[in-house]
Amino acid sequence: MSKENSLSKKTDMAPSAATYYSSHSGISRPAVKPFQLKSSSGTNVIQAKGRIDLSKIEEGKREMIRKEIEQFKQEKRTGKKGLTINWATSDSKDDTHGKEDDITYNNQIEEIRKKYEQQIRHLAETQLPDVKDAYISGDQYYGDQQGTDNHYIRSDNKKEYVRDKRGTFIPRYVRRELNRNDTGPVSSGQNLNPTGISTYKDLLDKRKVSDITGVNPNDTISADHREFLQQSTGGGNNQFAFSHTSTKRPILSNDHLSFGTYPNGAILTDLKMIPRDEIAAQWGTDEQYGHKVKLKEDAHVPLGNEDQFKQRDQVVIMSGYRNKEIITNSIPHTSIVRNPSHKGWGGPDVKENIQQDDEYKGNYDALTTKEQELTNYKTLLEQNKKDTEAKEREINALTNKINGIDYALTKNTNIPEKRAKELNENKLKLEANKQTVSDEIEGLKKAEEGIKNNIQTAESDINRYKILLRNAAYDSGESTRGTLMEEERIALKK
Repeated sequence: MSKENSLSKKTDMAPSAATYYSSHSGISRPAVKPFQLKSSSGTNVIQAKGRIDLSKIEEGKREMIRKEIEQFKQEKRTGKKGLTINWATSDSKDDTHGKEDDITYNNQIEEIRKKYEQQIRHLAETQLPDVKDAYISGDQYYGDQQGTDNHYIRSDNKKEYVRDKRGTFIPRYVRRELNRNDTGPVSSGQNLNPTGISTYKDLLDKRKVSDITGVNPNDTISADHREFLQQSTGGGNNQFAFSHTSTKRPILSNDHLSFGTYPNGAILTDLKMIPRDEIAAQWGTDEQYGHKVKLKEDAHVPLGNEDQFKQRDQVVIMSGYRNKEIITNSIPHTSIVRNPSHKGWGGPDVKENIQQDDEYKGNYDALTTKEQELTNYKTLLEQNKKDTEAKEREINALTNKINGIDYALTKNTNIPEKRAKELNENKLKLEANKQTVSDEIEGLKKAEEGIKNNIQTAESDINRYKILLRNAAYDSGESTRGTLMEEERIALKK
């Protein structure tokens, strides 16, 4: 794992706001030599670069190795940044073409990470063949375990890690961008716990899944299934679990929209305060080189229809790897280190400033209106469908009555003239009613076409406003609205 996935911490105490800093944005950073850091004891400690322990290298060669590693790292950063900007600013949504773009993007990111780690190992093998333990392999990279705790600290730079339920190392401190339902409990010092749907039967009734074969309908949803459901269909009033990220950039949804488009602030969560079996990284680690890879297809516990699960799981794996997400069952208030307001986090000052922007506010209000319109149109479409079905049943009933009269008139040759006249008059009335109902059905079908057109227009407008809001949230100019990948606006030092 590269340095971009960890947070610096100088003491064993809970970090203060000053502990985390970036090299820009007016946040001060202590001047240190390129590969040294002042330890808590005041002595100079030579840091590892990548997976190479510079302290094992003679001083004359150390700087040359460091510069080569920095070059490799810069290539990795540039490559990832370019790919992410192109992906984030494209208009592909979560359709077939969009999924192909997502797969290509993730594969390219994974390849860049792999290439970097291969370069590091090749450098160690070719330039440092006789330097014992110069290359840091496997779990050694993440430091020493602190007693029996799920807590690891590197001796060179004091970066801290925990392990998840699958054994993947994760930075101890991770970020969650809050949604509107989080802000109340966070501000009042309460735990963030799952909300909404709680049983498998509820999942089926609410159409979150089409099949719950293999589980007891009345059972509470398991933590393993909550991990998958949160990534595939959760959020809003149905908070199955809680997603965090270890990445320094804004996290992006499957329709390329930043979760910071509706800024509600963010929290920094201390994973050391959460049981290991309740933590699930949405990526794995390559056994050969140590870079981050996508989760294997059997990582998530299947639920319901196999084909449906596989389709959803592919999206879950893609988004989880793209955003370097970490899922926790809950967020105890004791694990919340701080509620940052730095604009790079999508914090309160972003919300305050961005909502004072007339253009942004206009687009935000328009989006809210269109989303409500879409909900109303879908409700109308559902009612139109019910009305049409009722009218079709009425047509069938009238047809049966007409057919009954025809049968009576043709089969009964001895029917009195008066009775025959009554039957024919009733038939004419029924046929007139049938024509009226047919006309009503035709009107309902025309209305259905109109509603569907309105839905399509509303969805198009919603997508357009989301793009405008996304671009505003990612404005990389001098505004306070955040950026796409500009490191100077990031409060974390990864």
